Amino acid sequence: METFGGRLRAMRLAAGLGLQELCRQTGLDAGNYSRIERGLTLPPRDHRKLEPLRLAFGLEAESEEWTDLLTLADLAWGVLPRRILTNERVRPLLPALLQRLGGQRLTEQQIEALVRLIRSER
Repeated sequence: METFGGRLRAMRLAAGLGLQELCRQTGLDAGNYSRIERGLTLPPRDHRKLEPLRLAFGLEAESEEWTDLLTLADLAWGVLPRRILTNERVRPLLPALLQRLGGQRLTEQQIEALVRLIRSER
């Protein structure tokens, strides 16, 4: 499964930005950013802290590329992505799913299945 840091690095390189240049543009700490890209540190939990990256990459807030990155950020924390929790079709199904799991954490496959369902709703 793709990681948040791996996707972030790919996006930075695709934008033709070096790590130092991106951090200068966004005001992010280069050391922390590097650790996030390498998977040594979790991404910020608060999506608003990622907003400077969205702007630096020139992405629309509702673009698939941006929402996919936010999903990876949530998955890095081991939580259900916000786009799943806010989906009107999926939200009513979550209590039954969580009861069936008996309080166990979702597997990556289960989360990916939910993400596929969300993507089919676009």
